[in-house]
Amino acid sequence: MDETDVKETELKDLFKTVAKPLDAVGVQRSERQLAKLTLDERATFVREQILALNHIVDEAKRRGAPYAINVGRALLVTKAELRHGEFGTWIEKKCNLALSTAKLYMLHFDIAARRGLTKFVGRERELQQMHHALELAMSGRGQLIAVVAEAGTGKSRLYHEFKATTTLSKLEFW
Repeated sequence: MDETDVKETELKDLFKTVAKPLDAVGVQRSERQLAKLTLDERATFVREQILALNHIVDEAKRRGAPYAINVGRALLVTKAELRHGEFGTWIEKKCNLALSTAKLYMLHFDIAARRGLTKFVGRERELQQMHHALELAMSGRGQLIAVVAEAGTGKSRLYHEFKATTTLSKLEFW
């Protein structure tokens, strides 16, 4: 199983299991029960609950990172496929996501890519062919590259590696 294939149930289980050892009280307190506590006891209760919550949030971020990376990758590929100016409308209408949030996911992917994604293997020949097509296009011989394959075989990663290894800043990807 790929690191990015974290199961949704694992995240749900996290919220059930991680909080238990950190919940010093062990039960949910009603307003009446809280009112019976002294101010110092309530402060202790609040601190313990915040510690438990912070631990859950930190663990969820750690486990959720692969999802964020995948979302960012998918958004970057989609943005590259759409015409200039269409991405904002698409993301808001089709994904019900604010453009600013989409940019955060894409940034998450960019940061992960700069740190180093998993080793790029098995597509070196295709990457060379894409760079050769680019050289031909730059010499005035128009080129079109289409990457067609089964889902999950690395098309998006190949596209990312091609963009990352291309030194031409004015090159337009679509």
